[in-house]
Amino acid sequence: MFYSSSKIVTVRVPYAVANATAVKVKVVYNGKFSEESTLLVVTAARGLFSADSSGSGAGAILNADYSLNSEENPVEPGGVVVLYGTGGGVVQAAVSEGTMTMAATPLVSETSVTVNGEPAEVLYAGNAGGLVAGVVQVNISLPKTVSGMVPVVVTTAGVSSQATVTVAVR
Repeated sequence: MFYSSSKIVTVRVPYAVANATAVKVKVVYNGKFSEESTLLVVTAARGLFSADSSGSGAGAILNADYSLNSEENPVEPGGVVVLYGTGGGVVQAAVSEGTMTMAATPLVSETSVTVNGEPAEVLYAGNAGGLVAGVVQVNISLPKTVSGMVPVVVTTAGVSSQATVTVAVR
């Protein structure tokens, strides 16, 4: 579990449910159980992280020199950036639940990225080394024809991230 409040519970779905079509979930709070809910299991449920954790606006994106991408620190057109998010689905090698990932472990499903609606070259899509299993890193080479604060969308297994996260391009 990552977060909980009176209205929301945020958890990382275990890789162990990858072959299921649905799972049953109950929440326990102060020893009391909620009603059981059935949740569908999908191959991927992409989401990109934003710099302010709102899910929109400037992305939690690093430039190739590992500096934070921003309007004040944009990348050159055609440059490389690192995107971070979640919901990428199963990776190619076994990962222990709740552990830190140290090695690059690519996603099983094909991943594509568009920047301002134009395709970007995906250099790597998989676990983010040094972070908890389930955090996904996508390294891309930006199209040479985009500039400004432009939307970036990651698609894995036909499921796209929100179109509200932006990358700064000079």
